[in-house]
Amino acid sequence: MLALNMSAGVRYVSLEGYEGYDAESREHALRTIQLGLDFCQAGDTLFIEEGTYHEGMTLKDGVTVIGEGTVILDGTNLHMRLISCEKDCNLPTRVENLILQNARHDERGGAAWLRGNVTMKDCIIRGCSGQQCGGVLIKGDLPEASAKGARMVDCIVHNCEATGAYWPDAG
Repeated sequence: MLALNMSAGVRYVSLEGYEGYDAESREHALRTIQLGLDFCQAGDTLFIEEGTYHEGMTLKDGVTVIGEGTVILDGTNLHMRLISCEKDCNLPTRVENLILQNARHDERGGAAWLRGNVTMKDCIIRGCSGQQCGGVLIKGDLPEASAKGARMVDCIVHNCEATGAYWPDAG
């Protein structure tokens, strides 16, 4: 049986944040998205303040990540995916209102690799590349037809490129 956090928390990230804060208020926002996620537990929501962030993130099972205003994750010169899942998410996990751009990855999913019960909503993915899939790869151990399968809702994928020989027409 899985125990859930009964009192869901809210955490904050801001370009003006500080790594020594607890992220429990806008005034005590953390500076990096991944550090904010590290503070989260299943059921929590992480709000990212408007701005351009030059970093990627590894999603945490059951956590919602929401961009406030125009939030850009820019992968220029990072040579990594901007959103990853280490394993299939079992709990509802959400990513909303983000722009992923200029990501480059030598393997699957240039901008993101979504696995399990993950929903990406109202996001824009542009100018990304990777082998087998330049934009967002939706794949995992759960069947894609499963109710827990990853999905994209009301997202735009633009000008992305698959660079490998596996799926030459994929973007």
